[in-house]
Amino acid sequence: MSRIEIEIHLERPPGVCLGFSIVGGTNVSRITDCRAIVITRITKDSFADRDQQLKLHDIILCVNNISFC
Repeated sequence: MSRIEIEIHLERPPGVCLGFSIVGGTNVSRITDCRAIVITRITKDSFADRDQQLKLHDIILCVNNISFC
């Protein structure tokens, strides 16, 4: 299976929830071979849902220059 990596920028307005749930870290390493964070739910009409850059089951490899792999 091919792997596509894209860079996404989300700038959350103050007081607004991003609106997605994640799992990850050491409990996912058996699945993805790294400590990545996996998106498990995107709340309808949330910031992330309206932005439409994140998708269900996306793997987050890095946040603010902190790598999870």
